[in-house]
Amino acid sequence: TYIYDADDRLIQAFEYGGDWSNLPFPQAHTTAPILDEIRALPPEPHSISTGFFVIDGQVAAVAAARFVPDSTNATPSSEFPILMNVVILKDGYLRQMADTLLLPHISIGLTKPRDQNSVSFPLIGSNQRAHLGWEQPATGWVLLSRSLWAIAVVCALTALGHMFVGRITMRLAQAYLRESHEARNDRLTGLLNRAGFEEELDSPRIKQALELNRLALVLLDMDRFKSINDTYGHAAGDIALQNMSHRIQSNVRRNDIAARMGGDEFMVLIIDDDPQAIADLLTSRLAKAARKPVSIGSGVKVLVQASMGSAIAKNGTTIRELMMSADRAMYEAKTTRAFWHDAKNETPLGAGPEVSEEPRTRRSRTA
Repeated sequence: TYIYDADDRLIQAFEYGGDWSNLPFPQAHTTAPILDEIRALPPEPHSISTGFFVIDGQVAAVAAARFVPDSTNATPSSEFPILMNVVILKDGYLRQMADTLLLPHISIGLTKPRDQNSVSFPLIGSNQRAHLGWEQPATGWVLLSRSLWAIAVVCALTALGHMFVGRITMRLAQAYLRESHEARNDRLTGLLNRAGFEEELDSPRIKQALELNRLALVLLDMDRFKSINDTYGHAAGDIALQNMSHRIQSNVRRNDIAARMGGDEFMVLIIDDDPQAIADLLTSRLAKAARKPVSIGSGVKVLVQASMGSAIAKNGTTIRELMMSADRAMYEAKTTRAFWHDAKNETPLGAGPEVSEEPRTRRSRTA
């Protein structure tokens, strides 16, 4: 059993009655078609996709389903992880099938058997076909040739059976995903937390982007967040944090990595051939979004102001140096006093007379 996340990355694997450390892993070109197919269908238990492919040099039956970690809040989404059950059709498995079908022998492989009756079927992610061969029984009982397709179907149905009968594995997978999500994600905002962000920094794609100077880092800090907490309470502060995280999520691309590092500090990693242009575009969009007030209840609205700093990878830059450069740029951007806005009396709270009522948003400085 393999579990894939929304980006088709393998995040966990189980094996029935075996050592998962020696488990063969399907190639991406074989799994991509079935993952795409199941992602286009509603989540399990109603929709399952089946087929056959080659794994570790052997033909395997596969069944896949999307499932939600928390069924109580189930809504259709392409972001749900996918659980894929694979039954490798080894000799022992085929012997059991032969006994069930009252046949002396069944074989399956990529080469068409010479001295046996056979039927072929396509393989996912390949131009090849698998060949299912069998020997006629020695007795007078004859298996009708038109029913032989049922033998191939049995393979898929077996994998299908694992999908429903193996509910323990499903529950283990769901528990793992919940624990993994809670360990990596901030409960309040849903963004990655510091631990999840640090884990991403060690990923191959981030290291490669850093080496190729395709990485930018944007650091964002909410201005006067403590004042909002002190004036309106922590519930208002939480709303402000959630709103800012929503604005970040609405403006970053799917490939970007956004995290809440703690308190009112957020960080975004950008991977692009022109990281400077994308970082400028992101900070510009966030500056525009920050001009919109946030309702915190009872007719009160606050301005979720932000200071931003960005840093671009250059030859030899380490990820820690990039973070330090963005941090310096962000604090350099904090040159204008922040304020929030009360919709009741239309006056800026916490601002002196020199502050106009037109909301001012911190622009980013690039290191």
